[in-house]
Amino acid sequence: MIENQKTHRIVLIMIAISLAFAVFTKAEAAEIKIGSVNIQSVLNSSEAGKYAVEKLKASMEKEAGVLKSKQEAFKRLEKDFEQQRMVSRPEALEEQERELLKMKRDLEAYSQDTRRMFQRSQTRVTNKIMVEIRQIIKGYAKKNNYTMIVEDSDTPTPYGGFVIYVDDASDITPAIIKIYNDQFKASVSSKKKGK
Repeated sequence: MIENQKTHRIVLIMIAISLAFAVFTKAEAAEIKIGSVNIQSVLNSSEAGKYAVEKLKASMEKEAGVLKSKQEAFKRLEKDFEQQRMVSRPEALEEQERELLKMKRDLEAYSQDTRRMFQRSQTRVTNKIMVEIRQIIKGYAKKNNYTMIVEDSDTPTPYGGFVIYVDDASDITPAIIKIYNDQFKASVSSKKKGK
């Protein structure tokens, strides 16, 4: 039984060595070509990324305006309540105070809902753009015979790893931005023609 286990281990080790040898031999036969891309730069510099940021910013500013007007209305009612506190009956003040508290809770809930909605929108848009960027990178890598494309960034991002050094000659970021911009322009012009 023990001898059978030793034989089994030896066979597994020999298979592992054979597979490793085969992989290294194949890797030596093919030219290894590695490129790098800074995905954050693509997000920030591409026309699609800039458009998405502008759209999110406009939406956020619109909601901020609505929130500000609601806050101003609340402050006016609160000020009126404080002024009436001196002259009104306590029974009438209780009802107004309940309404003010309800309005304050509604205002806080609206503020939190708006913040969550904005974060969800931002995540959804970023994820959509990331899918598009990854497809472009994969297509570019296949077309240009890259073995591997690594994420090159000054800091680790949720989109990729951390690379210590990459030669500038292997940076494909400008090419990816150009391809993405061309695709975005084509998409926008086809939408305009469809209208």
